[in-house]
Amino acid sequence: MLPTDRLGPGPTRGAPFFQRRRIFLALSLMAVLGFARSVAAQTDPSQEIPAAAAPAATQANRDWHVGSNLRTDFGTHPWRLDGGVRIRRFDFIVVVDPMVFLDGQHDLDLLATMEFAPGWAYLAGWRATAIMVAGGTQWQEKSILGLVVSPEPLAHGHIRAHFGVELDILWVKHGGGLPTKTLDFQRDALDFFNFGMFARFEYASKRF
Repeated sequence: MLPTDRLGPGPTRGAPFFQRRRIFLALSLMAVLGFARSVAAQTDPSQEIPAAAAPAATQANRDWHVGSNLRTDFGTHPWRLDGGVRIRRFDFIVVVDPMVFLDGQHDLDLLATMEFAPGWAYLAGWRATAIMVAGGTQWQEKSILGLVVSPEPLAHGHIRAHFGVELDILWVKHGGGLPTKTLDFQRDALDFFNFGMFARFEYASKRF
């Protein structure tokens, strides 16, 4: 199979049934985890922060973290590495792709999340995909929008998990000696949209 064969989704990726099933399962899992987290927070007295200590706790809500990024969609490698810095309710993340050595494809993500409720966050970012083809390197530029749910952390907050769904939109493909192609909303426009699920497992530093 030529490297250019990976530019578009295969038959499985385009099957509406499997897309809907993956999205339904992801949303169901996120709803269950979010409900469990809310119940635990309401029933655990330790979650209550005294008024005098609240400002100090807010100021200390910063850390750095590293971990693994696991995915279900076919347009990106299933395992990558990420790291970032969390500042209060914002999390800034960089995802790199060590599997580039297997097939010459690398996906670099620059992401940001914003927590809007305990355990729930919006996701936005940009993904630059580099694919080695016969004429050189082709680049694919994608925007990312999603929703993330995070269960209660373990080991005094050092071990964290995040589960989410995302929509990535391919805006342009260029380079590698191939024609430049942009999102044009014609008959093949759906090939430029892809839903995926992901899970992140990370180690977080002591808050500072």
